[in-house]
Amino acid sequence: MDFLRIAQLFSFLGVFLIVFLKRKEDHLKFPKYLFFYLLFIFYDFFSTTYLLDRKFEFGWLFANRMIGAFNLMFIIENIKISDKHFQKLLSISKITLIIALAVIMVQQVVDPEFFVHYKDEHDRRVTTLNDYENTLYC
Repeated sequence: MDFLRIAQLFSFLGVFLIVFLKRKEDHLKFPKYLFFYLLFIFYDFFSTTYLLDRKFEFGWLFANRMIGAFNLMFIIENIKISDKHFQKLLSISKITLIIALAVIMVQQVVDPEFFVHYKDEHDRRVTTLNDYENTLYC
């Protein structure tokens, strides 16, 4: 299983937990934009399955990025984050951004191979510095 399918699986798990483990006094939020996005997902499913005459496979649910985005938006709409936790998340995000900026600056100014992932020595010899996929898929 690749990363996308695992992330999709966790997004389905999150939606399941929100829907079935909610408290009685909490109501599920389903904004209008999610309704229209869900209609677009159905349109996409209909057009790829019936209009293009493709066979439906269950794995499509875990490989379709639109479904994962829908799940994440549904989860975000239905979770509650206290101000204290939100401020903590914001400060962690700022620190992460500063570290990422520092790594990028080191790659641009000092060493272009800083944090570049090579699978073996052969990759190091045949890969040019213009091959940015190595830094993207570390």
